Amino acid sequence: MLVPVLGRGGSSPPPDTVSRPAGGFGSSSTRTARFLMAIASRGKRPSAGSLSSSTTSTVTVRRGSAPSVRIVTAPGDIAERIIPGLPQQRYRVAFNDITYGRYVVVGFFTEEVGPQRWDDFFGVSTPQLSFQAVFNHAAAMRNGGDRKPGGALACSAGGAHADALLDLPDEEILSRFTKDLLTVFPELDGKLGDAVVREHHRVVPFWAPGRRNSLPTLRNPLGSIYLAGDYQLDLPSLADAAASGEQAGKLCWPA
Repeated sequence: MLVPVLGRGGSSPPPDTVSRPAGGFGSSSTRTARFLMAIASRGKRPSAGSLSSSTTSTVTVRRGSAPSVRIVTAPGDIAERIIPGLPQQRYRVAFNDITYGRYVVVGFFTEEVGPQRWDDFFGVSTPQLSFQAVFNHAAAMRNGGDRKPGGALACSAGGAHADALLDLPDEEILSRFTKDLLTVFPELDGKLGDAVVREHHRVVPFWAPGRRNSLPTLRNPLGSIYLAGDYQLDLPSLADAAASGEQAGKLCWPA
């Protein structure tokens, strides 16, 4: 039985001035850094430097003869490690209270023709399989007109399910997900095209009950160091990561 969880619903960034390693910064740090650099490009003309690994970024801002400030745009656990001599225990406690979710996702391009029974579902719950949900990203295109051939389905495993998969070869993950997807939609047998496997060790931050009470500490600057990231505002997401970067930029460059 299909269990739908969601039904069908109806400018270029400035050149990067922060060094970017292969694979990007990870989590939502890239979005945050881009917003910071977008602000920097609006006639402010501060200099920007960087301290980067696969998941870290620090933007250094100088304005005239004023002392420079730094904006750390990184996931919480990385920020804690790269800030030298983190001065106050309460900041370490607040960082340690943040936990990041893990996901393994396999996206399938499909080659079916004609209307399908999943066309009206954006998401389908799949308990007790190797993944927990199937997302139909082509659902928005199924608007009642002629259905074009093919589609795209993404199978997602999170939390403990993801932990059990992260050390496996991509080929094994793909084999398991393919087998289980065909138990949900057997009519896709022979109609699965290219597949893409993605392993995400750090996705959305979350807190154990009561632990989020320490978050306001991280909204205050550490002297000349400002913090920005997906853990900063009310709804952990790429949008909040970007908004926190813009907010930090405005604090550094008050009107």
